[in-house]
Amino acid sequence: MHRFGHEILRFTRNLISCASLVLTCNWMNLLFGRVRPTRMNDPNSQKSMLNKRLVSILVPLCLLMVLISCTSTPDNSNGAVVYRQYCMQCHQADGAGVANLNPPLIQTEWVLGDKSRLIGVVLNGLSDPIEINGETFRNVMASHAFLSDQDIADVLTYVRSSFGNEASAVTPEEVMAERLNQTHVD
Repeated sequence: MHRFGHEILRFTRNLISCASLVLTCNWMNLLFGRVRPTRMNDPNSQKSMLNKRLVSILVPLCLLMVLISCTSTPDNSNGAVVYRQYCMQCHQADGAGVANLNPPLIQTEWVLGDKSRLIGVVLNGLSDPIEINGETFRNVMASHAFLSDQDIADVLTYVRSSFGNEASAVTPEEVMAERLNQTHVD
């Protein structure tokens, strides 16, 4: 399912949860409330006022919860999961890297440029120092050739579309072609 589909499902689930909360609170108030109306049809009765206050507080609160959950929940796409598992320790959660050790993934030619070179770095690792934006990075990056073509495509697509990057997706076919190209070169 596409990411947008996941967002719609999460939004719907949260909206249903909040609606259930409001209804449960109203039913609990009806069943166990200490405040009893003096007359059933009196709109100014204490119970009616309490219900109006409860709804006026819970509805905006629930809507706020839905909005927060839709915007702040972590991305659980496969690319994000692979990034958190294998890349985040060195490149950091925000993709900024570590000065003089691990390069940033933010708006660099290495990330936004040639896909084949980027795929090659993941497949073969990197042992030579590289210069990015005038800064030299010296830490060795291990090969991640053990990851599937799909995992590599997903994580590189995630990196190329996260941290303010806006680059095209990497496909498993591109990874497979680069993997085959690398084995024929050696």
